[in-house]
Amino acid sequence: MPVALLGRAGLAGTIVGALLLPAAPPALAAADTGTITGQIRDSAGNPVSDLLIAFDGREHPYAGYATTDTDGRYEFTTPADSYTVSFSPVPGSPQAQYVPGKIDHADATWFDVTAGGNTVVDDTLLGTGGISGRLTTASGAPLADASVEITTSRGSEGGTSTTDGEGRFEVSQLLTGSYLLAYSHDGRYQYYKGKRSPETADRIIVTANQDSEVTDSLLPVGSIRISAVDADTAQPIASFCADDWCSNGTGTVTIPDRPTQPHRFSIVTPRNLYLATWTDWITPVPDQTVEVTVALRKPAWITATVVDRTTGHPLADMCVHALPAKGPRLPDGYGICSNSAGQVRIGPLEPGSYNLFAEPVGDRSYGRQWVGATGGTGDQRAAVTVVASSGSTVAGPTVRLDRAGSISGRVTDEQTGTPLANVRVSLLGYHPGTGPPGSAVTDSDGRYEVTGLGPYAWPLFFNRNGFGQWAGGVPNRYRAAATTVTVGTTSGYDMSMRPGTEVRGTFSKQDSRPFGSGWVLVHNHVTGDIVGSTWLTNGQYSLRVLPRQPIHLSYNVSDEQRSYDGPYLRCTATGPAVSAGQNGGVPHNRRPKPAVFKVPSTGTLTADIVLCAG
Repeated sequence: MPVALLGRAGLAGTIVGALLLPAAPPALAAADTGTITGQIRDSAGNPVSDLLIAFDGREHPYAGYATTDTDGRYEFTTPADSYTVSFSPVPGSPQAQYVPGKIDHADATWFDVTAGGNTVVDDTLLGTGGISGRLTTASGAPLADASVEITTSRGSEGGTSTTDGEGRFEVSQLLTGSYLLAYSHDGRYQYYKGKRSPETADRIIVTANQDSEVTDSLLPVGSIRISAVDADTAQPIASFCADDWCSNGTGTVTIPDRPTQPHRFSIVTPRNLYLATWTDWITPVPDQTVEVTVALRKPAWITATVVDRTTGHPLADMCVHALPAKGPRLPDGYGICSNSAGQVRIGPLEPGSYNLFAEPVGDRSYGRQWVGATGGTGDQRAAVTVVASSGSTVAGPTVRLDRAGSISGRVTDEQTGTPLANVRVSLLGYHPGTGPPGSAVTDSDGRYEVTGLGPYAWPLFFNRNGFGQWAGGVPNRYRAAATTVTVGTTSGYDMSMRPGTEVRGTFSKQDSRPFGSGWVLVHNHVTGDIVGSTWLTNGQYSLRVLPRQPIHLSYNVSDEQRSYDGPYLRCTATGPAVSAGQNGGVPHNRRPKPAVFKVPSTGTLTADIVLCAG
């Protein structure tokens, strides 16, 4: 942790310049300590006296400080550990210099101190320079009273300023290095040069005894006016919000001063009168107002009552999810839970067909279940299908909960027999996130226990580092080995994880520009379950999945202008059948089908993703 950070809880000390000086540490036995000694000189080779030196250890943060003598030398006795060494070369500046000659703690060298040993740490003061310049509006007029902030490339504080009536600013006494410049005015925030994010911003190099002169202008802006209508009747909707802007009963939302790059907005209505949705990507036109109309659909709702299977008594605080038949995913949190009468109203939902999944929370002696016609099941295919229509509420089956049991076992590598740690064991396919409630993770001996299961036959999913397979070492949930649970006992299931086939490829736009980062997900095409996931790096991805299965891909990626998500659709001569990530209320059965690949038994599957324009 950088010594320039202030306010560490429970640490008494004195603040001098950029450094937080801790109280002197208690005396330590000489056998447990070593020393750090060194000399600090300026760029001309002259010793620097009375300079406060701070020491920050991996196990001993804010370990202490020393002061250089007239010869620029210092000595510090400290417990054996690894330390960074820093000081503030410029009086009154928020910046610290980290040995050797770095302006960010993340770039500092860690020096090892051994018991009874001495570590020599010398350094030379960095020179200083400045950044100055002029900022203007998009039309070229001076941008007065803009707040200017200079930070290092890694985000450490450098200095601040405010533009004058001519749009000019100056930040001096910056340590030599690479910096970012950000400025804000009337709620608009921008980076040099003409960028919207620090990741894409141009760096400014500060050299000793020189002033780096820069100029920049606010990006051109336009306005967006959004109206909402009922998708079925085309009647205007008076009250809705687009992100933080609301219509307040007027039927329109005007969003001013948007840079001329793609934007999209989340549209919601009070009391969930309509389904929340996203607008398509909208690009403002400078000095104009772009008009957009969004069609909203009324939600569907499902009601159910949760009771004890044996007594028929209603149960409170029992949560119920409505999940699709193909590719169901349990969320990271719990669903909508029953009231004291056992009643639950699930929604708002997209119109469609659903199966109910019960997650007991109020009394965890009950077990989870897919909701069948007369009781629970561990097989989704045996659950009741509930068809929910737009704008209507449909009664689902009664949820009859049984008491719970567990499944435990050991996960090993099929080829070596080695226990596998950090395997996530769950009831449904994995998706990136914290993981659904009730999943388990294997310990160092490969052991796991999944608790809170209804007394039915359950298939389990095993995922390690984004590589997943179902019990029995199969890619398809419908073919998985099922373990029968008995109330009040623990059933056993040991899993040997099979090796996978590599799936790899590139991810680019139609003009061949690669995407820098994001998620790539692999789905079993029969069940829709996610059976693999990986992080895209520098436009490339690689992961392993089980062989001999049909798969399709989905993604969640972004560039400097917008984000993209959805299934991978092969581009056609006229572009994509639907814009990436924008299904626009198209029913599931009418949406374009994703591209399907067959994973081979051996070798490698190469699946290059080209994102269609749109």
